[in-house]
Amino acid sequence: SMLNDAALQSHGGELKLNISEQWIAEGIFNEPAFRGPAGSFDRFTFEQLLASNGLTEQAYVAQMRRNSIRQQLAGTLTETVSLPRTMIEALNLYQNEKRTLDYIVVSEAKVEPIPEATDDQLRKYYEANARAYMAPEYRKIGLLVLDPKVMAEAITISEDSLQAQYESAKESYFEPERRHIQQISFPSTEEAKAARKKLDEGMDFMALATERGLSEQDVDLGTVAKSDLIDSKIADAAFTLEKDVVSAPVTGSLTTAVLRVIEIKPESQKTFEEVKPEIRQRLAQERAANDILDIHDRIEDERAGGASLKEVAKTINTKYTEIPAIDRAGKAPDGEPVKDLPDGPTIIRTAFESDVGVENDPIETEDQGFIWVDVAEVIPERQKPYEEVREQVASDWKRQEIRQKLAKFGGELAQRLRDGETMQKLAGELQVEAKQSQPITRVRPSAEIPQAAVAQAFVLKQGQAGSAPTADDKARIIFQVAKVEAPPPLTAQQSEQLEQTVAGLVADDYFSQYLEGLRNAFGVTINEGAVNQVTGRER
Repeated sequence: SMLNDAALQSHGGELKLNISEQWIAEGIFNEPAFRGPAGSFDRFTFEQLLASNGLTEQAYVAQMRRNSIRQQLAGTLTETVSLPRTMIEALNLYQNEKRTLDYIVVSEAKVEPIPEATDDQLRKYYEANARAYMAPEYRKIGLLVLDPKVMAEAITISEDSLQAQYESAKESYFEPERRHIQQISFPSTEEAKAARKKLDEGMDFMALATERGLSEQDVDLGTVAKSDLIDSKIADAAFTLEKDVVSAPVTGSLTTAVLRVIEIKPESQKTFEEVKPEIRQRLAQERAANDILDIHDRIEDERAGGASLKEVAKTINTKYTEIPAIDRAGKAPDGEPVKDLPDGPTIIRTAFESDVGVENDPIETEDQGFIWVDVAEVIPERQKPYEEVREQVASDWKRQEIRQKLAKFGGELAQRLRDGETMQKLAGELQVEAKQSQPITRVRPSAEIPQAAVAQAFVLKQGQAGSAPTADDKARIIFQVAKVEAPPPLTAQQSEQLEQTVAGLVADDYFSQYLEGLRNAFGVTINEGAVNQVTGRER
């Protein structure tokens, strides 16, 4: 991104592109983000917003100039893209043409069994596919982990501290009475009284709501505390009602309503014993969060003095973990994932971007902990000897032989279809079911037809046949194109939408080619020393 921006600015300079001071001033004055309480440009708001984003006025103006030059160059290339009608029609055909397939699925059981391979055959297969039997590069790494949660478990909080914390925050453990309230509102007191009369005469509350065109959701205020209700008169009435009793009309500050309470949850005060574990955990984690920064500084001081992670762990009396071998996928040599890796992907990336003897910056975890990673040894990838992988080679060889035999058999069946035999005849002979797919398109294939068959089907004519592996590669689908349906012509709106979408993609291609051409023309050199200094690789 930085190289592309530098190339654009260089080209803009060659073309003598610029913007006027007046244009910059108008842009700043008209920017909505810089408007103050009066709705117009406000210098204080402008300066505060720049400062909060780490920008000075000069830097912001320079950024506006760079963005303007970029927009001028990009607009010249991308704003005038137009597509020929033929292209739009071709895309419509490609995306929306439909094909229906007749097909059968032939499993491995339909081909002759594969005899066991000789040792000579397996050795030849092993040599031809040697890269498949490489042991990956492993790294032996050491970890020092500061986990606030683990540290918190070892911290003791006195009973007096816990009790004091409870007393100071006792109100937060109080749960006020809550009621599930229903409310039917009326535009006038007279209508509310008339409705209340209907309820007195036996009409159901929800039947009244339905009569007024209200659903259960419309009348439901939810389970709320008294303080949650904005209208104090409605709140007072609701919190004096007994359960399932309908109130008289209540004239509040916003509406006149009848109320019903369908559930009451009494107020409650959690006791000290109930919340003691929660308080202990919170206080311990707060103390651990404070302690962890001090320990972090001690570790960094020890490392700066030349101590290894293992030595540092002994000094501060904390756990040091050594992983004998781990690959880029996080697996041990036995192929099983290495367990109990906190923030595993970051640890693995750090280990494989580092080297033996390199002092890596600690990894900051999401829960405000730290992980230090040292690479103790690099174990290069190696070729596994034939004797070590013979069973796997035998299995892979057999799998390939079956696949090849099945592919050959599928090709023969497809040829019989081309020669005029019917799908039903093949199905009867093989004792499988002949099926017909739903109409499929290139971009919306059916789950029953594998993509390999779809790709073939759309280059075949109606009546032609083909064969392709199923998605699991354990069977073959033998198919025949039963029907080809051309898409209907695009409406004006569809044509416009498709043209806009594709024009955007073409414009992106134009701009990418332009940027590549600029980089090639100007040439790019990298100051590796500066990069290493910034990224810390030279340490």
